[in-house]
Amino acid sequence: MTQKDFLHHLDDIAGKIRSLEVGRLILFHHNDADGLTSGSILYRLFERLGWDIRRYCLEKPYPALLEFLQVNLVEPDDVIVIADFGSGIARELSALFSGIRMGLICDHHGLSSTHTLTEPWHLVNPLPYGVPGDRECSASAVCYLLSRAVSAENVDCAVTAVIGAVGDRHLEAGRLQGLNEEIFVEARSCGDVFLEDTYRLTNAPGFTLEEIADGLDILGSIAYLRGGPDIGIKALAEGPGQDERHFVRQYEKEYQEAYASLRARAPLMNAGASVQYFYLPEAFSSMGVKTVGLVCERMIQDGLSDPSKYLLGFQQIPDQIPGVGPFRFDRYKVSFRAAPPLRERIQSGDAEPLTRVLEYLGAQHACFVDACHPHAAALTIATNEAEQLIESCVTYLQEVAAVSSQ
Repeated sequence: MTQKDFLHHLDDIAGKIRSLEVGRLILFHHNDADGLTSGSILYRLFERLGWDIRRYCLEKPYPALLEFLQVNLVEPDDVIVIADFGSGIARELSALFSGIRMGLICDHHGLSSTHTLTEPWHLVNPLPYGVPGDRECSASAVCYLLSRAVSAENVDCAVTAVIGAVGDRHLEAGRLQGLNEEIFVEARSCGDVFLEDTYRLTNAPGFTLEEIADGLDILGSIAYLRGGPDIGIKALAEGPGQDERHFVRQYEKEYQEAYASLRARAPLMNAGASVQYFYLPEAFSSMGVKTVGLVCERMIQDGLSDPSKYLLGFQQIPDQIPGVGPFRFDRYKVSFRAAPPLRERIQSGDAEPLTRVLEYLGAQHACFVDACHPHAAALTIATNEAEQLIESCVTYLQEVAAVSSQ
């Protein structure tokens, strides 16, 4: 299948959306820049159609949380839309929420082996159509293309999709590629964005799209438990301003101080020949678990980690879900990252992609795996099983290396 087939699939799903009788929509979306922009685009789509929308920003589609929401929130006449995660647990989601009118997963992450769905659920993901979701089509791009397929008036959301693609690090030599680039051209034609030294907003050239995306990451992660995602969604709807910039700088200062303290402790530990790992300390406890992924990327950027090794970061999942309330987990969120040299080896086939590493770990442990790319991935695991997870990761990579050397 091809990109053209993907666009036809979007048209088909758009037709199903237009044919639905207006009712209540439950929207779950991720909390990073790509997830917030995806949520913003879908919210505007269904708001324009007249739907009653309940929006929930989640760090992960935790199974225990989804089961709780299925019992306490979801009703048979509801439509559920999930953005920027869910492909890895598509079959489980469709089974859990089987009694609704329609379910939709708009995503660009790796697929489970059982991702084929039946009514009332539908998967909108570019990967089965040969479009790289980690380089050419962000989740925000998926949501925008669907939104535009429903109605041409939603072309004004193109700039939001571009912000999401920039935030998801889909730039190569400073430029977007593939469908992301095509959407940028549409946003530029609308007069909303331009490319000079970098991507910038036309009506606010003092804001680069990279700054806006970085701000969304901070609001969605560092300030996740303190209303940050709502501030980000509001800024996307109304345009960024000095108030949002003030909030971002406030939370960024808090993060920088915590990171400086962590760095001074030299937290990285080695396991085997291919793994480095660390645990986030108490100073990060007020921050959402997207933070551990940001710390991984910062350590790589600062040259603290070994670029030839897979980097693992552990963060305790807070016992609070915004919009839901207290919720006890007793689990770590574990972020996996590959530095650019290792990422190049993964792309060339000389190193194991994280999609396969986590598929193995998921089969060995009672962990939750979703939203994986070959070079960046995550899972959750019980706090008392962290060390066993590291050992399993080392063992698997040793076995892969042994086979490759034969």
